[in-house]
Amino acid sequence: MIVNPQGDPTYLVVGRTHSEGDVPDPDDSVWVDSPEALARSLGAGFGEFRDFLRRVQGHTPPD
Repeated sequence: MIVNPQGDPTYLVVGRTHSEGDVPDPDDSVWVDSPEALARSLGAGFGEFRDFLRRVQGHTPPD
């Protein structure tokens, strides 16, 4: 688990190494399952990755 002290999200869980119950705030977390997703989350900023992930998962409509 990677903790981002700046928040949005605060927690980045890699490769299903933790369950939702293990994360202090599941609503402030993202899960990544591929090297590409991890690179995107770390390289482009957490907020941008979170927005991308929500769109992919169908939580928010695309722009």
